[in-house]
Amino acid sequence: MKIWKIISGCLSILISIQVGVVSTIILRVGFTLGDSREFLKYSTNFKYGGFAGLIVAIVLFLAGIFSIKDRNKGKEADLMLMILFGIASGMALIGGTTEYRDLLLCAAWCVLNLVLAFVSFMKS
Repeated sequence: MKIWKIISGCLSILISIQVGVVSTIILRVGFTLGDSREFLKYSTNFKYGGFAGLIVAIVLFLAGIFSIKDRNKGKEADLMLMILFGIASGMALIGGTTEYRDLLLCAAWCVLNLVLAFVSFMKS
């Protein structure tokens, strides 16, 4: 399970950087174009998806660092990983219901890591 934690941590950090950059762009566009008439009906959904994406990016980045740092620890580390990936998957599912559908892929990644952390928790 140590190899899984290293790979999961590295990929989580990369995914969090991508989600963070895209969410920042979406937030910037949402606030800039929020005054135009055509964009007004979509602006609140883009803002919610952008905020959810930033939260997901931060939590996923922390989970990635924690996964790499504490790969040799016991049940406490697995429990913390389950909590972090659970928060990230919940926020990604909430944000993925807006026009920002890329968060659904991030939610699938978080759920996969949540299941693997649970397996590691039960195994140790």
